[in-house]
Amino acid sequence: MVHVPIVNEKNMAFFNRALELNTIKSSLASTQAELVIVYGRRGSGKSELLIQAIMDHRALYYQATTELLPQQLADLTSQEPHA
Repeated sequence: MVHVPIVNEKNMAFFNRALELNTIKSSLASTQAELVIVYGRRGSGKSELLIQAIMDHRALYYQATTELLPQQLADLTSQEPHA
């Protein structure tokens, strides 16, 4: 197996995710509504995988939190950029 790194904006290498990226990108390119769920161990690169996949697309990226529903809705509808 060849390990080809993808370098992100933070100059961090992103390895062995071509299959996952292609799967997500094909869902983004679909003419039908698609739901993509990414799961895995903490720190395995799930968030960065999604960020890489939507980089060239108009997309909504929402990361669920343990906040109460009213706070999540306020965060989602806020005009302020979140860190």
